[in-house]
Amino acid sequence: MFTLTRIKYQLFRLPGRTVLLLLAAMVFLTSLEVYLVNLHTCQAALDCLAENAPVTARVVNRNGTKHNRLAIAVELFDALTAQNVHDVLCTANAAGALREPVQTDEQFAGGDTSITAANHFSAVPAVSAETVSFAGEADCSFLAGTEGLCGISEKYAEQMKVTLGNELTLPVYTVHYSPVGVRYIPIGEQSLRIVCTYPYTETNIGHSPDIVVPAAWLRAKTERAGEPFVYSSLSVVLDDPLRLTSFKNKLAPLGFMHVSEGDTCDAISVEDEMFIKTAEELLEHLRLYKIFQIPFFVLIVLLVMLTVFLVMKSSRRDIAIARSLGEPKRQIAVVQFLSTMLTQLAGGIVANGILTIFIHTSIKVSQGILLVYLLCAAIGTIFALAGLMRFDTLALLSKAD
Repeated sequence: MFTLTRIKYQLFRLPGRTVLLLLAAMVFLTSLEVYLVNLHTCQAALDCLAENAPVTARVVNRNGTKHNRLAIAVELFDALTAQNVHDVLCTANAAGALREPVQTDEQFAGGDTSITAANHFSAVPAVSAETVSFAGEADCSFLAGTEGLCGISEKYAEQMKVTLGNELTLPVYTVHYSPVGVRYIPIGEQSLRIVCTYPYTETNIGHSPDIVVPAAWLRAKTERAGEPFVYSSLSVVLDDPLRLTSFKNKLAPLGFMHVSEGDTCDAISVEDEMFIKTAEELLEHLRLYKIFQIPFFVLIVLLVMLTVFLVMKSSRRDIAIARSLGEPKRQIAVVQFLSTMLTQLAGGIVANGILTIFIHTSIKVSQGILLVYLLCAAIGTIFALAGLMRFDTLALLSKAD
């Protein structure tokens, strides 16, 4: 109880000194919070960079001029998609003859039905997922499966007199592109159930296919027929672009080549320019923040120590009187320390509240910064009191007199 009375005495006997320490605490905590919030923001931006600036790896031909109408071997597809990647988008092309008579491989020239196999509508540029109309409980996820389901363009449905829910049976030919032309490989008659329709559109990069089927379904049917299967396009997004160098080093062992000369479909174009530029800037800022982090904490400790020492220097005479009356030195130091820390805490809470309102710092982060500041303030106060308490009581009282 006596200690609490002394603390109250220290806080309110000289209100000017208390206010000065409180204002100093607000300034120091504001500086510390701005520094740490900038550090936290920089780290958060780097952590979210993969989401905000994704790095896409796209299979292209050897000279890098084409990223579709390719002939990508299944071994390359399996090797690339087995890496730490997501948002895999792939297509394969086929053709059918719904009304034309069945012809031999040499005579077939494209039939009356264009077929695109894909694992997602995003891989089919001329078809927007928002414009697709589904039957029953079907949705876009059917393209990720292996069932014999399909979507058809409204124009094709009108021409062929088919509707949602109908089943199509037609001979299917996979399409293999090469520098010398297009080759059609028959895989037999296949049955497909129509689960969706989409508007027919034409763009500068092509038009809507007549039929869209799951890529995994077409691959399975092709391999079951004993024929080679190839993808016409493939792209992936890296899970962790910060490991970009490691990913690129794996490409050659996987069978991929650098973009150079030739039409072979085994090169990869990595769209990483924006990511690398942004990541380098963030890493440089983060490096500088971390280099000066410890020196900044030391500076806060020194400023607190200097401020407390200068503000409390006038209380040396009170300390000397208390010592002459027999009060233990340790008890005096505890009272001085607690009263000073209460002032620092009050100033920190006020500054923290103001900063939370203006810079929208989360409560959790603000509390963490306040604790860091109080630790620095405690260290600085201890050093200040250590210097403040080093005097000869008799000499000081005699000099005062």
